[in-house]
Amino acid sequence: MIETQGLKVYFKSRDVIVKAVDGVDIKVKEREIVGLVGESGSGKTTLGRTILNLQRPTAGKVLWNCLLYTS
Repeated sequence: MIETQGLKVYFKSRDVIVKAVDGVDIKVKEREIVGLVGESGSGKTTLGRTILNLQRPTAGKVLWNCLLYTS
């Protein structure tokens, strides 16, 4: 199972905060298959990297098979 709760990833660019992922809730149960689609620049890669723990979330939680990663 993979679950995100209120996942947010923000980047600071000079004096501007860029909200790459803002409050995403996903719940994927065992044996489910999910496709992540969206427009260019919508945060798909950042969301995927954060779920895989390659990117630290600014806020929110990622749960992987009952393991918890938080900001």
